[in-house]
Amino acid sequence: MLIACLGWGSLVWDPCGLPVQRKWFEDGPLLPIEFARRSLDGRLTLVIVPLGKGLMVRSLWTLFTVHTVHDAREALRRREGVPER
Repeated sequence: MLIACLGWGSLVWDPCGLPVQRKWFEDGPLLPIEFARRSLDGRLTLVIVPLGKGLMVRSLWTLFTVHTVHDAREALRRREGVPER
């Protein structure tokens, strides 16, 4: 199974061990993106917001090097510092 990852901002330039291929493609979908989340270190970060609330920004995409949705989701959870629940 091939699993793609959409990205923008620091996810692209600093994937922090996220298991993605090195090449990011620049023809991803337009998404409503805005600084609307505070990171654990207090920085404002870019996230997808409801339509009409943010600028439409071209996302980038790449393929994960893992082959299950569970592993991809777990890698994103760790990269974003989301606690297990």
